[in-house]
Amino acid sequence: MSSIPLTSSHHRWQLAGPDAARYLNGQISNDVHRCTETTGIAACVCNAKGKLDGIVHVSPGSEPDHFIVDFPAELEDTLPLRLERYLIADDAEWSDLTDSTFQIHITDTTADIIAPLVASLDGVVAISQARFGALGVDVIGPIAQQSAAADALAPIATITLDAQELEDLRIANGAPRWGAELTPDTLPKEVGLEPTHVSFTKGCYIGQETISRMKTAGKVRQALCKLTTSDPVTTGMELIVEGSDKPCGTITSVDSAGTTALALVKRAALESPDAIALATNCAKISSLTSLV
Repeated sequence: MSSIPLTSSHHRWQLAGPDAARYLNGQISNDVHRCTETTGIAACVCNAKGKLDGIVHVSPGSEPDHFIVDFPAELEDTLPLRLERYLIADDAEWSDLTDSTFQIHITDTTADIIAPLVASLDGVVAISQARFGALGVDVIGPIAQQSAAADALAPIATITLDAQELEDLRIANGAPRWGAELTPDTLPKEVGLEPTHVSFTKGCYIGQETISRMKTAGKVRQALCKLTTSDPVTTGMELIVEGSDKPCGTITSVDSAGTTALALVKRAALESPDAIALATNCAKISSLTSLV
């Protein structure tokens, strides 16, 4: 098991009140009722056209009718405003917990293993969450308990991943990241978020009509792909179909070795994946797999 500090890289907001679950369900693509005492959910926050305003993880708080919503720090100026926008007559209230809480993600484990280790720490919760392409556990609590939680977790989480190691893990697992594969122009289906971030059985939410229509149609304009190369490549390099000089995709993330990458590739080009090549011809594509 490894630990991944999220206290600084993610912001945490709390929605609390009798109407919290109902309101939140109207804003996100997954079903809040899937949350249990030790299980959270991942979800998209979309606009009316079904494109991303952001991505979030929702965890049950330490009290009933309390939900902790965390999201990448890059969204701090836009996503809270979006989430608060429609809270008018609902009996619920948002509060910013970012500076008063800590957050650690433990890889390759489950909440039933982690929860007993932090059970004696007041206000600290251990919630199973899928992050970076794999299931793990988020430990969230008051900032005053951060040191005690770290001590409690130290015997099993013996490695702390730095930013580059985390990026390598994410790319190896084919997980998209905000600012790389995920932008305000992204549709959830294009980057493989439907299985983990979308419920097709819950009630209405903003963007639902477009997302449901795309599932029925089964087509996307582009798809997230994972590729390996013979030599190092860099972010931003364009892909082409052999015999054409027209770009059909772009590399969006590259691991520390430079030979495993994620890319967004146009749907038409994926009809002949073996013909896709780097426009600069600086390396050969050894493998290319659609993750959608």
